[in-house]
This record gives sequence, structure tokens and C-alpha cells, in this order.
Amino acid sequence: MGSQASSSAVSVALGALRSDATTWSSAGSSLTSASSAAKGATLTAADLSYFADKVGLTTTYAALQDRVASLLGQAQTNFNNISTTLTQTATNYQSTESKNAHHFNNIHR
Repeated sequence: MGSQASSSAVSVALGALRSDATTWSSAGSSLTSASSAAKGATLTAADLSYFADKVGLTTTYAALQDRVASLLGQAQTNFNNISTTLTQTATNYQSTESKNAHHFNNIHR
């Protein structure tokens, strides 16, 4: 009975890891859209006043836009890396647990 309980706990934990991986992946996909939107949110001198362009607002805005788009892209990469790591961890743990159970069962035969 104890073996069944721990097996259930392992299954629940592995399911939780995979569920978390899906959540991180979904969040990464959302950041892809946000990054694309940031890249497309351009303002040119024609969009601003002559004075704003002369004091450097156009250049400052472009630098900020590039930085935000870059940070969103980096976050998306990091979120996907977390998702991949969680999935790999669950898969590796499940594989190791299965091998160990097989080995343990063979010892007591």
C-alpha cells in the first residue's frame, strides 16, 4: 500500500511539473506577441512635433522601443527555457523512477 501511495505522489508531482511547463510555455507565447507589438509601435519625426524631434524625443523613443522589444524577446526565450527544463526534469525523473522500480522488483524475485 505504501508503494501505491508514493507512486501516486510521484505521478501527481510529475503532472504538476508538466502543467507548470505548459504554463511557462503559454506565457512565453504571449511575450512573443508583445515583442512583435513593441517592434511595430514606431514613432517617426512626422508623428511628433518639430520641437520634440529637435530635442531628441524621436531618438529616445526609438531606443526605448528597441529596448522594450529586446527585453520582451529575452523574457520569451527564458520562459521557453524554463518550460523545456521542467519538461525534461519530469521526463528524466519518470525514466529514472521506472528503471529503479524495475531494478528493485528484480532484486526481490
